[in-house]
Amino acid sequence: MQIRSLELGDIAAVAKMEAAYSGNPWSDRALFTYFVRDDTILLVADENDDKPNDQDWDPRVVGFMGLIMTAPESDILDITVLPGRRNAGIGRALMVEMFRRAEAAGVHTTYLEVRVSNAPARHLYQKMGFQQIGFRKGYYSDPEEDAIVMAKRPEPDQK
Repeated sequence: MQIRSLELGDIAAVAKMEAAYSGNPWSDRALFTYFVRDDTILLVADENDDKPNDQDWDPRVVGFMGLIMTAPESDILDITVLPGRRNAGIGRALMVEMFRRAEAAGVHTTYLEVRVSNAPARHLYQKMGFQQIGFRKGYYSDPEEDAIVMAKRPEPDQK
């Protein structure tokens, strides 16, 4: 598996994966809008193998992550991993590469919101150094749910 930048040819595959498995899916138009911006990092986890395609999209794309930057801060916009590939280190690999690229762009603090009920994601974020800093009542819809706001900040001697 490789973590690489989203390419134009990946947009339809990611939009279909998002529609099927994300609580707040991105459309192909939204993906393209962020794709052409200079202040985003969009990554895919690409298995690059010849497994049979039982999906309606490219079987290589098993994960997606988007980040928007206003250095020295950034916000994670979305992380989606195919259900059958969760708990395999893909989300972590996407985040590690995102942090590497964001740091190179001058980003030192990253924020995100996560559903209160999404314990697996919250656990991953905590393992990656995020800490809870706030709460947003009714932040999510479909279904309506509160969000926990988390931040990953540099250690005082790493600024």
